[in-house]
Amino acid sequence: VQCDRVTGEDCFIALAHVGSVAELERVIDRIIPYAMTNTAIIQSSPVVARSALGALRRQA
Repeated sequence: VQCDRVTGEDCFIALAHVGSVAELERVIDRIIPYAMTNTAIIQSSPVVARSALGALRRQA
């Protein structure tokens, strides 16, 4: 769904929406021939995504 190039130890961070662990494993299996992987699962998102520009406009 999304792939970002980042600084630091990791080169890219990919975000994938999957319905099961088995589906996640299939996605990882497709990537493994091209790169080493490190997997993390988001358990919750307590902060609602919002634009920094929107916050600046509200302060003005």
